[in-house]
Amino acid sequence: MPTTDASNTLPDTVTAAIEWFQFGLKVVPILPQSLQPALLLEPWLAGLSADTIEQHWLDHPSHELACIACDRLLVVVADGDESDKVLGTIERQHGAAPMFIINSQGCYHHYFRVAQDTSVKVEAPSQSCTYPIDLKIHGDLIVLPPSTDTVVLSRFAASIDQLMEAGQAFIDALLNHNRALPKALDAVDTHPVTVIVAVADVAAAQAAAQAIVTGAANVADLTLNATYTVADTLENVANPANAAVVEGAASYALTDANVDLGAVAVADVAAAQTAAQAIVTGAANAADLTLNATYTLNDSLANIAAEANAEVVAGATSYSLTDAAGDLGTVSTELQAFIVGAANAADYTYFTVNDGVEALSAAILPILPILPILPRLTS
Repeated sequence: MPTTDASNTLPDTVTAAIEWFQFGLKVVPILPQSLQPALLLEPWLAGLSADTIEQHWLDHPSHELACIACDRLLVVVADGDESDKVLGTIERQHGAAPMFIINSQGCYHHYFRVAQDTSVKVEAPSQSCTYPIDLKIHGDLIVLPPSTDTVVLSRFAASIDQLMEAGQAFIDALLNHNRALPKALDAVDTHPVTVIVAVADVAAAQAAAQAIVTGAANVADLTLNATYTVADTLENVANPANAAVVEGAASYALTDANVDLGAVAVADVAAAQTAAQAIVTGAANAADLTLNATYTLNDSLANIAAEANAEVVAGATSYSLTDAAGDLGTVSTELQAFIVGAANAADYTYFTVNDGVEALSAAILPILPILPILPRLTS
C-alpha cells in the first residue's frame, strides 16, 4: 500500500481506493487532513463503484481517503502505544488476533468482522479510564491509507470475510475495560500469548516473550506459554526446513498459493502436487485460495517421450534429461524433438533416421546421371 502524505500522486490514491473498495469497504473521499466528507454521502454510496471512484479522484486529486463502516465491520481504536498494549492483552485473552492493523496519526486501528447475533453498544469511556479504547461501528467514518500519516502496519486478510471474528465476549471485555478503573497488569498472566507471525519471525517472537518472563520478579514461578499462528507464503509453509515451526502453530493462513515444486521425476509430479494441495486445504483461508504449483522435470528420455506422460511434460516449465551425457546413437525424429527441447540438450549427440537417408542420398545423387549408361558399358 502507498504510505505517502497529502501530496500523494493521483494513481496511488485511486489504486488504494479501488483496492479498499474491493476489500469490502465503503470508501469515501475526504478533505485533506480532516475527517470531513468531501461530498454528500448518500448519493455517493448509492452509486459506489470502481468507475465512480476513479472518476472522482481524476476530478479531485487532492482529496484523501476514508471509509464508512458497514454493519459487518468493527474497528477497535487504541490511542497511542500504551492503549495498544492494553488492547493487545484483551485480544490475547479472547483469542481475537487482528488480521488487519492500520496506524493513523499515532492511533492503532484493529479491524474485525462482527460475529452473527452479536450486539455492539458504544459507550463513552469512563473519565477514570487511563487507556480508553474506542469502537468504530456501522456508520462511523474511518481514515484509510494513503491519507496523511496513515499506513498499513499488518494485513493478512484479502477481504472483510477474512477478518478475525469479534464475538460478544470480546466486545463486552472492551466495554468493561472502558467502564472500569485503571489497574496494573498482573505479572502472572494465565492466558497464552498468541501472535500472528511469518515463519521466519517465530523464533524472535518467542525469544522476546521469554525475555519478558525472565525479567519478571517472580520468574521462578513462571513458564512461558506462547502460542502463535503463522501467516506466510505457501513456499515458506511448505518448505521442509520450516516443518517444526508450522507444526507448532495453532493454525496457519497463506498469503498466496504459489509454490515451485522444484525438479522432479515424471512419476513424482502427482504426489508433489497432492502434498502442496494438502497444505492449501489445511490453511485457515483455504476457501479463498487456488493452488498454483509449477515444476521442472528431471527424467530419462524414455520417460519424457512416453505418450502416457505427455500431459505432465506439457505442464512443466522445462525439463532436463538424466541419460548419461554423450552419444545416444540412432534416434527417431520424434525422439530428436524431445532431445532438442531439453534444457541440457547440448550434452548429447545422436544420429537420426533422417540423417541416414540424407547420407545415402548424398552418396547416390552424384552417380544418378551415369546409371543409364552402365548396362551398355558392361555389355
